[in-house]
Amino acid sequence: MGRVRLARWRSAVIWTGAVCSGLGFIAVMGWGTWLLVDTGTGGAASGNVDAIRTVLTAMVGAGGLVTLVVVIRRQWSQERAHELATRVADDNRTEADRRHRIELESLHHTREEADRRHRLDLENADQVRHDATERRITDLYMAAAEQLGHERAPVRLAALYALDRLGQNHSGHRQVIADIWCAYLRQPFTPPRRVFGETADTGSGPIDSTVDAYLTASVEDHAAEETREQEYEVRATAQRLLQRHLTDPRDTAACRDDPPPEEPAGYWRLDRIELRGATLVDVDLSDCHLPEADFTRTRFHGDSRFVAARFAGAARFDRALFAEDAEFGRARFAGVTGFRGTRFEDAAGFAGVEFDREAGFGDARFAEHAGFGKARFTRESEFDRAWFDGTADFAETEFHRACRFNDAQFVGDAGFGKAWFGGSVRFEDTRFGGRAEFHEARFDKSTRFSRARFEGDAVFDEARFGKTARFDMTWFSGRAGFTGVWFSGHAGFEATRFLGGAGFGKAWFAGDARFTEAEFTGRGLLGGAWFSGVRFGGDVDFSSGRFAGATWFDDAEFPGRTGFVAARFGGVARFERARFHGETRFTEARFDGQAWFGETRFAADVRFGKARFASDAWFGSGATYGGGGRSNPARMIGAPTFQAEADFSRAVFAGAARFTGTEFAGRSRFSATEFGGDVGFNGARFETDAWFVGTRFGARAWFGGVQLAKGVVLDCDGACAVMNVGHTWPTGWEFTPFTDGWMKSGWRRLTRLRPP
Repeated sequence: MGRVRLARWRSAVIWTGAVCSGLGFIAVMGWGTWLLVDTGTGGAASGNVDAIRTVLTAMVGAGGLVTLVVVIRRQWSQERAHELATRVADDNRTEADRRHRIELESLHHTREEADRRHRLDLENADQVRHDATERRITDLYMAAAEQLGHERAPVRLAALYALDRLGQNHSGHRQVIADIWCAYLRQPFTPPRRVFGETADTGSGPIDSTVDAYLTASVEDHAAEETREQEYEVRATAQRLLQRHLTDPRDTAACRDDPPPEEPAGYWRLDRIELRGATLVDVDLSDCHLPEADFTRTRFHGDSRFVAARFAGAARFDRALFAEDAEFGRARFAGVTGFRGTRFEDAAGFAGVEFDREAGFGDARFAEHAGFGKARFTRESEFDRAWFDGTADFAETEFHRACRFNDAQFVGDAGFGKAWFGGSVRFEDTRFGGRAEFHEARFDKSTRFSRARFEGDAVFDEARFGKTARFDMTWFSGRAGFTGVWFSGHAGFEATRFLGGAGFGKAWFAGDARFTEAEFTGRGLLGGAWFSGVRFGGDVDFSSGRFAGATWFDDAEFPGRTGFVAARFGGVARFERARFHGETRFTEARFDGQAWFGETRFAADVRFGKARFASDAWFGSGATYGGGGRSNPARMIGAPTFQAEADFSRAVFAGAARFTGTEFAGRSRFSATEFGGDVGFNGARFETDAWFVGTRFGARAWFGGVQLAKGVVLDCDGACAVMNVGHTWPTGWEFTPFTDGWMKSGWRRLTRLRPP
């Protein structure tokens, strides 16, 4: 209102000033005209009229101008008044809105205050109810605890069911209730005698004194036995309640990976199961979804079943005792699993079990069959010092990471057929008392069987070794089967003992193969060493090896350096059609039986220096072996080929030696060689000089049809020796004496035989 009144006063003052200014202007103009008008007549009067007209015109113009200013001012005033009115209206609306907001905020605050007070009332009511519930639950806990310690079994049963009902209605107390049940089961308990049956005498040594105490105790008092029967029923009820609330309500396929939903009917989602040192009878947790579970030193009586169980956390069964069958088939362990020092007095079934984390069975003992067929170990597994009294089945088992069986004892048969070892494998110092099956097994990383003992047959046929395979100092008491085995890396059999037959037929050694000081002591048709058709990709070393029985290297391929230095062959040694592409050494080798080198090919230098052939040695063609008939037909042996230097210096052939038709492409040395029996070089071909310096021929020597590209170098004694046995060189050959260096006895007198 103040602003409106001020505006009105301002407008009145402006209008009054304008009118006064106009009237003043007219008065001034009139007074000026009066002063200018001349009262005379004639021309003066006419000039006065013009002056008056001019003044009036100016007055009219000034009046119009004033009128225009007044009109413009009026328009401006109206616009200002309208603007002012609009502004006032806006101010009024703003003020009204502000007052409305204040009213709304006041109303909202009042409502919030009411809601807050309502919530406080509800919370107070809930707290009162919660306190009442907690007091009631506490009272129930106290009553149940008191009832669980009651001497009468029905009262204890009522306490268990009361806790079960409490857990069903109050999910927040389920873990505590489960802990109470587990604590009850952990209390010392001696099962009734009927539970033990024939397992009362464990017979294999107790894990502690308490086990012997309750396994061997005899109860005379009938009342005490009845008390045990009642306590057994109470504990069986506690086990059933745990089993009921841990059973996954879904089908087996759906519960393999994901946990059950939050509130399935009857299922309790727990954080842990603490049964360390408990005594359980006929426990059955099949198809259960278990959290972290601790069964350390738990005693399981009767059959124990964990079929298709799912262990979501760590599972510890260390030093537990399973008095009867333990079945874990198709179970899955998502956490770290421990069975270290566990005793299985009866069959243990782990077929199809999946171990997602590390699994330890070190020092475990399996008294009967242990079945791990088609199990899967995703992470590291350990069976160090494990003892398998019965059969052990690991057929088609998958070991994705490193696994160890060091110092393990397999008393019965052990089956690892078609098993897959994706990580490193250790069977060091392991003992296999029965048959060991590794046929078609696959070893992708390094494998060690060092110092292992195979007391029965060991079957590795068609196995695959991806990297290094070590069998150093390993004992094979039975037959060792490596037929068709593939060694992709280094294969080590140093100081290995093959007491039975060793079959490496058609095996493939892609890397180096070491059989240094290996012993093949088996005899008979199936007791020898079979390397027929073997392919060696690298260097091969059998130096200082011992072959007591027959040895077969027929059709073998030696692409690298080959060593049989100081090797000893007690039976027949067959190298027919073998191919030696690298340097070959039989230096100081000893052949006590026949040596067959028919159609053998030596592409590089070969050394037989100081070798001893106690029986016949066949290096030539035309020899016949086999007694005839369908089972053992006779056939002709082809001649071997020495494409490089062949050195038989100081070799000793006690029996007959046949080099008939043999081709010596390089220098051949028979210097100081001793032929105790007949020796034949008929049809042999020497592409360069053949040295027989100091050679001793103890019997007949045939050189008929020998083809010499250069000649044969003999010393005087050697030539005389040949002549003395009644054999002459072919007609037309030229004998040329010459000397070849200074010896202690003087100049050595040599003779070169040249063809005509």
